[in-house]
Amino acid sequence: MDDTRLNHDALPERTVIQLESSPRYVVLFNPLEQERLSVVSLLVSSPRVRVFSEEGQPLAVQISAHWSSATDMVPDVYQVSVPTRLPALGLGVLQLQLGLDGHRTLPSSVRVYLHGRQLTVSRHEAFPLRVIDSGTSDFALSNHYMQVWFSGLSGLLKVKGQGGSQRRACVALGPDPGEGTWLGWAPSGQQGTLGMASWGSSSVPSQGAGLTCRCGARGQGCVSWQSIRRVDEEQEQRVDMEFLVYGTRTSKDKSGAYLFLPDGEAQPYVPKDPPVLRVTEGPFFSEVVAYYEHVHQVVRLYNLPGVEGLSLDVSSLVDIRDYVNKELALRIHTDIDSQGTFFTDLNGFQVQPRQYLKKLPLQANFYPMPVMAYIQDAQSRLTLHTAQALGVSSLHDGQLEVILDRRLMQDDNRGLGQGLKDNKRTCNHFRLLLERRTLGSEVPDGHSTSYPSLLSHLTSTSLNAPALALPVAKRQPPDPGLRSFHPLASSPPCDFHLLNLRTLQAEDDTLPSAEAALILHRKGFDCGLEAKNLGFNCTTSQGKVALGSLFQGLDVGFLQPTSLTLLYPLASPSNSTDIYLEPMEVATFRLRLG
Repeated sequence: MDDTRLNHDALPERTVIQLESSPRYVVLFNPLEQERLSVVSLLVSSPRVRVFSEEGQPLAVQISAHWSSATDMVPDVYQVSVPTRLPALGLGVLQLQLGLDGHRTLPSSVRVYLHGRQLTVSRHEAFPLRVIDSGTSDFALSNHYMQVWFSGLSGLLKVKGQGGSQRRACVALGPDPGEGTWLGWAPSGQQGTLGMASWGSSSVPSQGAGLTCRCGARGQGCVSWQSIRRVDEEQEQRVDMEFLVYGTRTSKDKSGAYLFLPDGEAQPYVPKDPPVLRVTEGPFFSEVVAYYEHVHQVVRLYNLPGVEGLSLDVSSLVDIRDYVNKELALRIHTDIDSQGTFFTDLNGFQVQPRQYLKKLPLQANFYPMPVMAYIQDAQSRLTLHTAQALGVSSLHDGQLEVILDRRLMQDDNRGLGQGLKDNKRTCNHFRLLLERRTLGSEVPDGHSTSYPSLLSHLTSTSLNAPALALPVAKRQPPDPGLRSFHPLASSPPCDFHLLNLRTLQAEDDTLPSAEAALILHRKGFDCGLEAKNLGFNCTTSQGKVALGSLFQGLDVGFLQPTSLTLLYPLASPSNSTDIYLEPMEVATFRLRLG
């Protein structure tokens, strides 16, 4: 594989490919049953690199520096990123060679915001680099689908679409910081009739009775928020992030491995030093890295059609080993009118609504999030996809909050016998997806279940099953040319997921039998969310799959439905290879390929 570990509890590090005049091969594996277009990033020993396809055609690549810290480049290690189309469940081949193709090797540009800190930034002649000592202005990254805004001070997310406009929240200031009366939206320095409602540091404004206010007038303040507007629509959406810290109670009963007993609402995370921001822009992806004392956050925007370009890739590297009884959380603010309801999945199989209940203690409103959580209203849905199981809640309308890591010094008397003090540097990986509802579709109210959209399902599987890079070891003499592998004649319908396909053990022999087990899952999805301009081919077939024509060069000899565990046949073997599954069903089949 492309990853190595220095020891058992270290984070994986990618292998550096030593370039030579002769080609170095990299095999790419797509573990999904759908064809995918992905940006594959590899580490190489020189910025003078040429990448070729299996047939020897030169490919356009984005070359970037590889960083060991906020300001230090790793010497003689560079990142090359290439968009690659991979067959379903198949293998692709890349050739890497030492050389320079100025038309196809495209360098990334880098900006580093130091915010007054006296730090030395390493440079390399291959990459345009600009150091900004004290920049405070917001900045944006964009692709063909959306425009993403970031705070120039914090480096955290604010999102809007092309053509979006900044709005300012006008508040009558109260005696305490972060408190006041919400007066509404107003352009700076302009007067208008606005809504009125209570406003606090942890609440989302809502509209109410009309009131005249001037943003910036005496006794009033302005809180700048940005919005999101997708390229193909006029509607804007506010989305921004912040880090928070929970403490624990001062009483005898405190938080531990099993209990979450906070000392009240979360407090804003306040680092000792302002963050260092590094902005990388290139043709295939752009990213913003914010280096805080306890967390490094990367928000990446891919400039690709399809699943990867329709959502934001967010990762956080958390290190709270110097915390004492603290828990670090990430909160996402939006102006979605969620009305106290949010949705979490049950082990990745189905989604269930959760209701925030103020009468319950704060910890009782947190739920497990194995795969995803989302909030929605009549117009929009915001989904947070995760690659690791975490705790999530929505303590106010329009918010999603996820616990990133916990460090607790005492046992909670639930059987572990110790606190949580063995923290490591931990990477959390997410995707943030904003979707719109189609005109005329209604949000189901009062149902005990909910469903992600088809795009949301594909985003989740893409996040949890990334393309794998396998560098081929150098051999003398070199191996004959490697070839790609296409095991499927065509991709199955988008709402089908291949859970397993494996050979079965023979009853009287240690060798495998000629039969195989096939386990399929048909996903249920919400048809009320827009699926236009997705940039990739995705079809459904009303639950029907023709297994006889699915596998490349193989015929299905017989097909027999069985119980999920393969212990009991549910019907006699059939010559027909067409199957049908209801939504949300998982089915197991015994088949023979030949």
